Amino acid sequence: SGPSGSKSNQFLGQQYSRNSSCCLLQSEDVLSCSPSGDEELYLQQAVVFIEDAIQYRSINHRVDARSLRLYRWYYSRICQWFLGLTIAVLLLLAFVEQPSSLSISSDPRFRSPAWQPPCGFTESFEMLCLLIFCLDLAVKSYLIGWEEFRKNKWLIAYTAVIVFSVIDWVLSVSMVCDERLRVRRLLRPFFLLQNSSLMKKTLKCIKRTLPEIASVILLLALHLCLFTMIGMLLFAKSEDPKRNGEWELHFKDFSSSLTSLLVLLTTANNPDVMIPAYSLNRGYSVFFVSFSVIGTYCLMNLLTAIIYNQFRGYLLMSVQTSIIRRRLGIRAAFQILSCQGAERAAEEGVAVDVMLNVMSRVQMKSYYRAAITKEVQQYADVGYMDREQFRKIFDELDKDRIKEHPPLPGYNSPVLQRLQNVFSHYYLTILGNAVALANVVSICTVLVLNSDKSTAERDNYIMEIINMCFILYYLFEMCVKIFAFGWKGYLSYRNNIFDGFLTILLLLLQITIYVTYRLPYSQWDPSSHGVMSLWEMVRLINMLIVFRFLRIIPDIKLMALVASTLLDLLKNLRAFAGILMVVFYVFAVIGIWLFEGAIKPPPNMSGLSNSSMENISNFSMECGTYEQLGYWPNNFDDFGASIMLLYDVMIVNNWQAFMDAYSRYTTEWSKIYFVSWWLTSSVMWVNLFVALILENFIYKWDRSHSCSVTDVERIRYETSVQLMFREQIQEPTEEELISASRTEALVRATIPQDLEKLLGVESRPHPKAFTDAFLKNSLPQTTRCDVKNLLTYKALILGYSRPKKDKRKSKKPKGLNARQKRAMKVFQLKPEHQRYELFLPLHDLWRQYVMDLCSGLKPTSNPQFVQQKLLKADFHGAIVTVVRSKCPSYVGTTGIIVQEFKHVFKIITREDKLKVIPKRNSVFSVEINGFVSHIYGSKFEQRASERSAKKFKVRGTIDL
Repeated sequence: SGPSGSKSNQFLGQQYSRNSSCCLLQSEDVLSCSPSGDEELYLQQAVVFIEDAIQYRSINHRVDARSLRLYRWYYSRICQWFLGLTIAVLLLLAFVEQPSSLSISSDPRFRSPAWQPPCGFTESFEMLCLLIFCLDLAVKSYLIGWEEFRKNKWLIAYTAVIVFSVIDWVLSVSMVCDERLRVRRLLRPFFLLQNSSLMKKTLKCIKRTLPEIASVILLLALHLCLFTMIGMLLFAKSEDPKRNGEWELHFKDFSSSLTSLLVLLTTANNPDVMIPAYSLNRGYSVFFVSFSVIGTYCLMNLLTAIIYNQFRGYLLMSVQTSIIRRRLGIRAAFQILSCQGAERAAEEGVAVDVMLNVMSRVQMKSYYRAAITKEVQQYADVGYMDREQFRKIFDELDKDRIKEHPPLPGYNSPVLQRLQNVFSHYYLTILGNAVALANVVSICTVLVLNSDKSTAERDNYIMEIINMCFILYYLFEMCVKIFAFGWKGYLSYRNNIFDGFLTILLLLLQITIYVTYRLPYSQWDPSSHGVMSLWEMVRLINMLIVFRFLRIIPDIKLMALVASTLLDLLKNLRAFAGILMVVFYVFAVIGIWLFEGAIKPPPNMSGLSNSSMENISNFSMECGTYEQLGYWPNNFDDFGASIMLLYDVMIVNNWQAFMDAYSRYTTEWSKIYFVSWWLTSSVMWVNLFVALILENFIYKWDRSHSCSVTDVERIRYETSVQLMFREQIQEPTEEELISASRTEALVRATIPQDLEKLLGVESRPHPKAFTDAFLKNSLPQTTRCDVKNLLTYKALILGYSRPKKDKRKSKKPKGLNARQKRAMKVFQLKPEHQRYELFLPLHDLWRQYVMDLCSGLKPTSNPQFVQQKLLKADFHGAIVTVVRSKCPSYVGTTGIIVQEFKHVFKIITREDKLKVIPKRNSVFSVEINGFVSHIYGSKFEQRASERSAKKFKVRGTIDL
């Protein structure tokens, strides 16, 4: 390996596999680069580290040339898509395997025999998927090494699941696919979990959250049991059969009582469960209302809040780990590249041309590559970047993407220029929205007028003429926009693409109608032409026109944010939906095992009377039961039907009908299955998913509250889970990075012999010794040798002698009290000093102080975070304006705060007048870089030194 050195506070190694070599030797003053033969390897290592940082991946993997090529191939988009497709195929096999879901209806009364695949058909696909997973496991294990493989519980579990699945597959094939249980179906969702790092983090957070919500679950169970016993006492069986309605239906025994109140907790049977008792005595309503208020509105919402709060806390910890991974990857890339460009400077740095070469190789979005490249080029004059500058250029990854539209085409003719100004104006979009609204209203009017007419009685001529006029206008609007913005400019707007596509489709359908039906007269005969009748084609056009009305969404700020939030859920919160899908899959498989074929409708059901049906065992035609409601398609007879039944139970509307039916047809213990599913899906995951939707929307709302509608359309908000919680996460310190580098085994290297002699360690037998030496040299070194020797060879005093007290009294200087300060006029400004321009430098210092305090006051900063910082800041030098006050003469006063006391501000105005403004009953505004904050003086009556330690609470507005 070639020589290269670094200062004592630098990294002494980058990261190498056991077969690679280190490039570092220590020299006294400057860094020298490695030979040109290794430069390509170092560039590849830096590229991989930067890609790891972008994707929040660990850098603990092999980094020799061959391993790097394999690593980049494995994490390429094609390979990851192929692996995801393999997982999807394996999961979708459940719809084809026995019992097959390949039938039109899941209703056992009308279901035709489903196609059953022959033995070996699905098994061959399954074995192919398992072989791909084996290859995936082998590649992962090779890239991280045996030592790390033994520490990775997920990879060990991955191995165990594959082995068990193969064994179960062999048993299934040997039994000619006639086995009752396929246990490997229950393990298939594991392949989905282990392939997503965010899913694994989410699952870990849920695991940590479960013990902390046990107390609320216990309190909820106690609440149920307590009211169950009270209900059984209130609604006991009496001698009068007319008063036994509540007992007969809901409180006959402990099991039915507990079930009735549990369902009431979800409001699914409200007010049905109360009506029999309420009809006898309205006082019974107190029992049911008390139960619902305490259980549904207090305990259930409290449970939801605790679930989200605890989960959010653990998720923040996981996201903190991801941020450290990103910083560690960036730091490792810097250390690699510092060898390449450090010849040009005495200090550690990365050459600009080397960094530009690296960024051209990194696989990332082109927008962010261009942004980072632009930041790098700003240091072209200096020629290199230091460590902090290198880190800051990657802050572009956390910024929102702002889409720049192409410039308008230029026209030489004044008439064309005037037309371009008219057609590119925003009012044309408003007019188009109004026309689209009028079209939808006309369709709605015609549908209402013809709602009681059959298809043959409807006159489609009027509707067709109306649609033709509107479609011609849509075509005109599309053409003039293309003329005004140009072809590229027109396509740069997403709503224009949506609008133009539907306009062309509507035009083609309209042309098809005229080609098919020739002349437009009112006595058209739809039955005599083509495959589609006129009504069907008009209905299709009407549906597309109504769908086209969604074009108004980007033009209304709140609607645009809501729509973009829904799109972000599909992109960035897939991990949370993936966990819910895993739970669906597992419960569906268990449901098929437990309840397949449990409920079967009686033969010739349509020919039986209600009385004869009730004589059949377990059958019930009472109002609200499974049989009376006709819920036959909801069953566990196949995988597709099981998914729909679980979805219906998750919605908790009439879920008691399913629980009652399966408890009658099987056993009372089946209720445990449905209650477990309700707790898992409806209580935990649905509420958690809704809370994350709110978090996503609030995050985007806070970032866009100061943007216009056009800005919202241009900005593509980055709403990954890491960025959603970025404001609450602290930047990792140098010590945390060094600790993480040790945890991640940052240096797993073969050390050159020269470096072994320098550090006094051995490479292969004792890699930990090199890591310790590396960390020791990474820490800041003391410059005074005498201090170092003193701490290293400190003598210990074994004896003890009582120290002698110094009897001399310490004479401390006594400060001035408040009365003496007032007498000496310490706080008074002389008239010649009361000039506005004298305090402008103080204001500049204050602005810089606030910028540092609020972390730069970026446009993406959280307003609440900035407000809390400002409330604790020192306001000497701030320019404030009195915006409201009980004294009208104070309103509008603007100036620099030259003195702040507990109850007043002393302000020097632009007219060189010193004014004393009381804080009480006044509201002040402060503006810094476009950020305006209002301060209520009545809640601000503290000195600056006292205010820094005070915790301000959010209060309502003050009536002035």
